[in-house]
Amino acid sequence: MSNKTFLTALLAALATTPAMAQGLQLKAASIDASIDSAIEDDVDAYQSTLKGTAEFAITPNILVGASLGLFSHGGDLYETSDADSTNMTLHAMYMYTPTTGIGVFAATEAYDGLDDNINTVGFEFGMRNGNIALDGYYGLTDLEAYNGDDFTFGGLSASYITEQGFAFALNYDAFTPIEGVTDGGEYLDGKKNDLSVSAGYALENGVNLSASLGRLSSSATGDDGTRYYNEDPVGYVGFNVGYNFGAAGGTLTDVRSFGDLGSF
Repeated sequence: MSNKTFLTALLAALATTPAMAQGLQLKAASIDASIDSAIEDDVDAYQSTLKGTAEFAITPNILVGASLGLFSHGGDLYETSDADSTNMTLHAMYMYTPTTGIGVFAATEAYDGLDDNINTVGFEFGMRNGNIALDGYYGLTDLEAYNGDDFTFGGLSASYITEQGFAFALNYDAFTPIEGVTDGGEYLDGKKNDLSVSAGYALENGVNLSASLGRLSSSATGDDGTRYYNEDPVGYVGFNVGYNFGAAGGTLTDVRSFGDLGSF
């Protein structure tokens, strides 16, 4: 699509953030490139991602930011590029400490296979103090599910960097509803779950490398309270290279993409 070239140029520009910081009063920035690939024998799918975020301090307590992301898919599961998407997310946060903020986001996502964008709004939380980072969000889309309910999505992540530069992270994301049927014929509203762990190394110049292991699964609760899980969750591996700039070691916010969840 036409805005992919423009988006890629903006992401590349984030690599010059130290030089831009004085003129634009940039607070923090990040850029990441990654690829995730399913490891199941009966699932041939991968997703490549390029995304970046820039944050600016309007006042000591007000932070605004913008995130841009490109998501591409391949493998037998994707016979066409209809699932490829471009995401733009805007953020506004109130910083109630120098390293912790809470705020709102609004995102729009264009898909190659859809005529209209998917729009989302939500709340988010972020904390970063150099060695520890926490991130949480919850959003609502303008799409309606099969039963007329709005799709919702959210997630939590935590990361820790040791004094020697070794980095570890835990991520969980989910969206709902999805439709499921039990062996007894009961229709359920379930959710898609994406859980991953990663480990890597962060260089002193802001560059970081990591590898991840994750699992996509589905779960639901019946009318009698019984919990159901899908029999064949999809495992995947991922590799990421990134760059973080800022006094606290990077940004508080990230791309908020509904379509990025449960892609396999």
